[in-house]
Amino acid sequence: MGNKAEAPGQISARLLDEVEQLRTSLESALEENARLMEDRDRLGRRVTQLSQDLQAARSAPPPAPPPCRPSNRDRPKRSCASPSRNCRS
Repeated sequence: MGNKAEAPGQISARLLDEVEQLRTSLESALEENARLMEDRDRLGRRVTQLSQDLQAARSAPPPAPPPCRPSNRDRPKRSCASPSRNCRS
């Protein structure tokens, strides 16, 4: 018979090792969960702020358009007082 029964001390040591590994994994998972919760809360606050900014922007009156400058073609042409002068249009 190649299978020997483990001694009670060996079983206890193996189980203690497994328990320690599980405890370490649980602690890591709890830390990751805490980080994710902080990220969720931070992102929730950011969404709320952006939503408020968007509502404020939509409710604000539209900005006044910039003053219009007449283009060269819209300006009246200058007329010369006498035909002998070189006038520019």
